[in-house]
Amino acid sequence: RARQYHALRARALDKRPAFRPKGFEDLLNYGVYLHNRGEFQDALKYLHQAAEIHPKNEHVLYCTAAAAARAGDTETAMKALRGAIGANSANRAQARRDSDFDPLREDDEFVSLVHPAAS
Repeated sequence: RARQYHALRARALDKRPAFRPKGFEDLLNYGVYLHNRGEFQDALKYLHQAAEIHPKNEHVLYCTAAAAARAGDTETAMKALRGAIGANSANRAQARRDSDFDPLREDDEFVSLVHPAAS
């Protein structure tokens, strides 16, 4: 019985339509969801789509920076982080404490951006 239930459930899941985010909020939230699951490249795909709609939105810029940092894309991370800090300087302090930016802690550009007095 358990095998039958498992097989039935698996078939039902296979037939379920794929989630397709629509609109800025859905794209941003789905990007964050994928980031939290550790699927950084996929998260960036949705975050970039959200950025096409609202390119100067501080939340999408910050989330893009965090996902890119985790994905190992330093150039994208720094560009997005500069934009996020430009949109709201409070993002500077947030980035100092955010473990998503651990891969960039030793990067001179990151240090000068989040600790401007130290550079």
